[in-house]
Amino acid sequence: MSYDSRRHHYIPQFYLNEFTNESGSFKIYDIENNRFIKNGKDFYPQSYFFEEHANTFTIKETQETNDELEQWYSEIDNSIGKIFTKIRTLGRQGLIDLDIAKIEYFIGLLYWRIPVNYDRLCELVKTKQIKELGLVIKNENGEIQSNTEIENKLKTYEIDLFTKFIKFYYPSIGYYEITMKHVEANLITFTNGLPSICSDNPILVLNPEDFRVYKHEYIFPLNNKLVFFRGNVKPILQTIKIEIDILTMKQATKYVSCTDMSYLEMLENVFQQRYRTVERLRDYLFNEVFYLT
Repeated sequence: MSYDSRRHHYIPQFYLNEFTNESGSFKIYDIENNRFIKNGKDFYPQSYFFEEHANTFTIKETQETNDELEQWYSEIDNSIGKIFTKIRTLGRQGLIDLDIAKIEYFIGLLYWRIPVNYDRLCELVKTKQIKELGLVIKNENGEIQSNTEIENKLKTYEIDLFTKFIKFYYPSIGYYEITMKHVEANLITFTNGLPSICSDNPILVLNPEDFRVYKHEYIFPLNNKLVFFRGNVKPILQTIKIEIDILTMKQATKYVSCTDMSYLEMLENVFQQRYRTVERLRDYLFNEVFYLT
């Protein structure tokens, strides 16, 4: 079977669309080269935040390829995209509890989808047995098999395919962690009219090294003004949006998008004047926003 798609977005286009200007575009800042690409030219979401064939399945044994995984992501993106359309047209009050639950699942899926967490994903696949990943091997009669030969093959010879599958599948298994620790979900609107900013690592966390997406507090901008806070939130000042945008910028590993070139410069100046280190910024932001336990 041949595959049809090539550009596989790790940041979905429907999400990127929430951070564009009126013409549906944004500028791209290249973190590695410390400059705006093409001197601040406007780009559209389909042009960035993707990897070539990131979700293409290639079976080594037969050399068959397909983009079924990308199609699975597309189905979920289409479903979650409808919630974002609802937010855009009806605002926060238009959401029901199921919408909030779907957003939390989407954030969990996005966490394992973005390249910055790929090494952590590989370590997960390497160190956990298949049953610990929520999977079982069954024979043609539906009986569970303890077949180390098949498991070893998946985790060695077909490791690339298996890792891509787990990237998609594991967020569904980890979702049970929501019941382990009740964490509130809050959506707060900021009305200060700041420029839009997004990055290739948009889930803001306090401790990246031991973060668990369904267990710990996090901050996730849904658009230019509406921000999702998962945690026990304090009364929040509107000015904290600056710190949210600074951390969005400083967490990026490759690209930051924005609608105003001067805004990134302003954020960098504030960062240097007030914080100087990302650790200090994280500590300030999360202690200002959450009642941490």
